Amino acid sequence: NNRNRYTLGKSGETNRFELQPTNEERDLGVLITPDFKFSAQASLAASKSNSILGMLKHTFVSRDVEIWTTLYRTYVRPHLEFAVSAWNPFLKRDILTLEKVQRRATRLPKAIRGLSYEERLERMKMTPLEIRRIRGDLIQMYKVKRELDNIAWYSTPSWSAPRSGRRQQLRRGIVSSCQQRHNVFLNRVAPSWNALPDDVVNADKIENFKMKLDNFMTRWPL
Repeated sequence: NNRNRYTLGKSGETNRFELQPTNEERDLGVLITPDFKFSAQASLAASKSNSILGMLKHTFVSRDVEIWTTLYRTYVRPHLEFAVSAWNPFLKRDILTLEKVQRRATRLPKAIRGLSYEERLERMKMTPLEIRRIRGDLIQMYKVKRELDNIAWYSTPSWSAPRSGRRQQLRRGIVSSCQQRHNVFLNRVAPSWNALPDDVVNADKIENFKMKLDNFMTRWPL
C-alpha cells in the first residue's frame, strides 16, 4: 500500500477536498483491514449477535431448551457465520470472541445451565462454531470440486496425481512466514479434505455429502 493521497475536485481549484485515510473497508458485509486478520469483523459479528441475543432474552419468558435452540439457530448464529468462508478467523482471540456468544446462548435454558459447555451443546444438538466452520469449508470444497460453484480463481486449486491406491490430494500453497496466507481457504481446507474417506468425497449429491460428512465428523473431530 503506497498510502497515496486522493482529492476530489478539478486540478488547480482552491476548494479541492482531500479524502481521509481509513484502515477499514466494508466489502459485501465483511470488514477488510490492511493486515487481513479479521479481528474487526469478528468483533462486529459478536456485537451484533450479542445484541440480538439480549433482545431475545428480554422478549421471551420461556427458558425451554428446544425453544432457545431454535431461536439461537434462527436469529443469532447466522450473524456469527455470515460469509465465514471468506473471513474465517485464525487468531485464538477472534475464535474465542465468536465462541463466547454461543457459550452465553447455551446458558439461557434453565434445565442445562449448570452443565459444562460440551454437555450443553450436546443437549441442544449443536457443535462448537470452530467445528462448524471446518464443516462449512468442506462443503464449499465439495462444491468447488464438483463445479457447482463458479469461482474466478487467482490461483487455481492444485491437485496431486492419484497413487498407491490413494485418490488425488489437494495441495497447499507454498507459503513463507505469512500467517494470513497459511489460512486462506485452499490452504486451511486441504488437510481436512485430504483426511476425508473416499465414500464421503465421492458422494453423488450435495445432500448425500452433508449426511456422510456429519456422520463422519461425529466419529472423528477434525
